[in-house]
Amino acid sequence: MLRDDGVLAVDADRRPRSPGRLLGMGLWLNLLNPKLGLFFVAFLPQFVPANAERAQATFFLLGLVFAGMTLVVFIGYGLLAAWVRDHVIGKPAVMRGIRWGFATAFLLLGVQLGLGAI
Repeated sequence: MLRDDGVLAVDADRRPRSPGRLLGMGLWLNLLNPKLGLFFVAFLPQFVPANAERAQATFFLLGLVFAGMTLVVFIGYGLLAAWVRDHVIGKPAVMRGIRWGFATAFLLLGVQLGLGAI
C-alpha cells in the first residue's frame, strides 16, 4: 500500500459514459433491487386507509412521492461524490494520507490477528 505508484482503480476505466447510459444503469439497478419491493409491500400500505375507495391510486401516489424524494437525495449523493472525488484524488497529499491510513489499519489488523485478539 505504501509503495503504490499512484495509479488508482477509479482511473483504470476512463471511457466517458453518457448521462442517458448512467440514468439507465441506475434505473435497472433500482428496479432489480429486492429491498425496494419489500419496502413498498411492508411499509407503504400502512399509510393507505383500509376503507379507501381508490386504495391502489393512493398507494401509487405514495410510491411516486417516495420515488421523487429518492431521486432528489440520490442526485445530492452523486453531486457530493463527484465533488469529493475531484477534491480528494486531485490532491497528492490527501491521497498519501489515505494510503498511510490504510497501511496503518492493515498493519494494526495484522498485529491484532497475529495476537489472536479477534
